[in-house]
Amino acid sequence: MSIHPGAYPTDGAPPPPDSPLRCGTCRTDRHLRISSIEELSPPSNAMVQVSYACNACGLFSTHPADVAQVALALSRAGGASEVVIFRGQYIHCGPVMERIGSALRRLQAPSPADKDVDVYIPTRVLRCVWCGFRIELPD
Repeated sequence: MSIHPGAYPTDGAPPPPDSPLRCGTCRTDRHLRISSIEELSPPSNAMVQVSYACNACGLFSTHPADVAQVALALSRAGGASEVVIFRGQYIHCGPVMERIGSALRRLQAPSPADKDVDVYIPTRVLRCVWCGFRIELPD
């Protein structure tokens, strides 16, 4: 396989699983933000399902990738500034985020009959044990 940028398709098709993670449009990995890493079905010791976006052009991709390539892309990011989801666990900049509480949030939306509709959503609050970053997610 060639390592030249022109060797990768730009038609939106995912790269081959043994190639480095890179944006299909920008043809680089410099601007990637990995958003989730999931187990394949059936599970594999060497491959995972990875979802990522390019911060430069906004292209979003999801496809199987080699674990070593995902680790390399994560190390190039210079530390996690986003939340990564792995096996249903949320990770910010270190260990798995811990649950510190829950809440019931009310959302209002206008209805066609000019009445507000209230929707209640139960949420869970997670905190990064290293930096204190918090996120609230639907439960």
